[in-house]
Amino acid sequence: IPMMLIYAALLSIPDEVIEAAECDGVTGMAQFWKIKLPLILPSIGIISILTFVGNFNAFDLIYTAQGALAGPNYSTDILGT
Repeated sequence: IPMMLIYAALLSIPDEVIEAAECDGVTGMAQFWKIKLPLILPSIGIISILTFVGNFNAFDLIYTAQGALAGPNYSTDILGT
């Protein structure tokens, strides 16, 4: 789902902005770093918060299944917590 949201954010960037950047001589990665990334930062922030909260929602299930010992060789540790 996060990739779909990022893709939607990239598609929502007006073509006029990209065209103006191309007329100004901005190409490739500079176009991404200086134009596209700043425009999709609000979406990336929301995606980060939702992913963080989603990881904490999985914590109780894993803790109930394995307890504080985290299973053999810490196999049930999750990255978000």
